[in-house]
Amino acid sequence: MKIITTVFSVLIFLLLFGSSSYASSRDSVQTISKESLCREWVLTEYYENGKIQDIYDYEIEFKKNGKYKEEDDGEAGKGTWELNENSTSFIFDKNTLDQDEWIIESFSPDKLVVKFSDEDKNYKFVLVPYK
Repeated sequence: MKIITTVFSVLIFLLLFGSSSYASSRDSVQTISKESLCREWVLTEYYENGKIQDIYDYEIEFKKNGKYKEEDDGEAGKGTWELNENSTSFIFDKNTLDQDEWIIESFSPDKLVVKFSDEDKNYKFVLVPYK
């Protein structure tokens, strides 16, 4: 009987711990608002197909009016952006040939981590606010 009680206690603990961990990570994504993203961000880490790469100059500024501007290794770009319905990704240049989506892996006021794919490559950007 003692073994059954111990096993049951461990299972309850694991269920409670696992669900609270899942909820807290999902809550952090769901609390992202457009206003919290509206600032200039600069690239600090860059991964291609899971491997860290040499950093290059990349900055993006999200504006409250739904527009963005970016500088990608000296090349300027601009367009529109929006959060998807559940605030888990950005949609860039919606309904155009340049439409793209960045999946938000994590977000805090001091760090934004996104993933996206382009052709046969997977990318991960770690961005921090421009100082």
